Amino acid sequence: MLHQADCCGSRVALGLRSDQVHTFDIAEAVCVSQYPECGCAAQPTTAEDGQTAASEDLIEVTCDAGSCTTFVP
Repeated sequence: MLHQADCCGSRVALGLRSDQVHTFDIAEAVCVSQYPECGCAAQPTTAEDGQTAASEDLIEVTCDAGSCTTFVP
């Protein structure tokens, strides 16, 4: 899932269990609607391992014991 992290539109990729997606989508819509338009360029998307990816398609998710995180291989 992608979370908008600032008013520029920079995003963080979050690993979530499939049963959490609906709740996240509702909360994320509220979050995004509260950011003002600040006119700056978005930064590359960041995975939870702190790495950035030129393309969000390169970010992967791993899950262990019900906990999921994102990473850039």
